[in-house]
Amino acid sequence: MTEFEAKLRSLAHTLGRYRARTRYPFADLFAHAYLRDVVEFSRATARLAKSAAPRTAYAAARVAFEAAQDLAYLCSVPQESEARAALAYAIELVELEDLQQRFLRADVAAGYKKQRLRLAKTPEDVITADAADYDRRIPGKGDFLKAALAEARKPRRARKHWSGLSRKEVGRQVAEEHPDIRIIYEVGDNFYGYLSVNTHPRLRWAFEPRSLAGNNAIVVATREVDRALPLDLALAAMTLAVAALTWIGRRVPRYDAA
Repeated sequence: MTEFEAKLRSLAHTLGRYRARTRYPFADLFAHAYLRDVVEFSRATARLAKSAAPRTAYAAARVAFEAAQDLAYLCSVPQESEARAALAYAIELVELEDLQQRFLRADVAAGYKKQRLRLAKTPEDVITADAADYDRRIPGKGDFLKAALAEARKPRRARKHWSGLSRKEVGRQVAEEHPDIRIIYEVGDNFYGYLSVNTHPRLRWAFEPRSLAGNNAIVVATREVDRALPLDLALAAMTLAVAALTWIGRRVPRYDAA
C-alpha cells in the first residue's frame, strides 16, 4: 500500500464513522462536507491519473486541495470554528439566492416558461428557523447564525470566499497558526500557477509536446509527469486534512504504507 493509498484509507474510514457533536453542530457539518470532498476528489484524482487522459486529474486534485484548505481554516482555531462554520453557511445561502436570481434572468431571456431554479425559502427564513431550532437545544447557539447572516448580507461580501480571504491568504494564515504544516502551504502555493495552466482551456505549448504526423495530423504526447503531479497535490490535501481534523479533536486512524 502506497502512502497515497494509506492516507486515503484513513480518511475514508474517518468519513464513514463521522458523527456530529452536540457542542459543535455547525463546525462538524462543514468539516464533514470538506472531508467528503477531500476523500472523493482524491479518489477521483487517482482514477483519472491512470486514465488515457491523465491531465484531467489536475482538476480533481485542485478541488481536493481547496477543500482541505477550507477544512484547515475552519479548524485552525478550534474556539472559532463554530462562528466560522456559521459564516460559511450564511454565505452559501446568500450565494444560492443570487444564483436563483441569475437563473431567473436567464430563463426570462431564453423564453423558458418554468423557472429552473426556485428556492422555497429566503436566507432569512432559513436562518430564523435554524436559529430557533438550535436555541431550543443549545441556548444561544442561534446567535452564531444571525450574526453570520448579518455579515453575509454586507455589500458584495458573499462574492468573496467565506473567510473573506484569498486562497493564498487562507493558506498563509493557517501556516502561521500551525507552523508544522507550512511545507504543505508552500506546496499548494507553488502548485497554483501550474494548476491554472492545466485546468483552463489553452494551448499549453510549453507543457505538452506536439508534433505533426506524416499526414499533417497533430499528435499530442501524454506525459508521465501528468500522472504523478496530481497525485502529489491530492496527497498534500489529505495530509492537510488529517492535521486539521486533529486540531478539533478528531482521531484519524493510521494505516502505514508498505
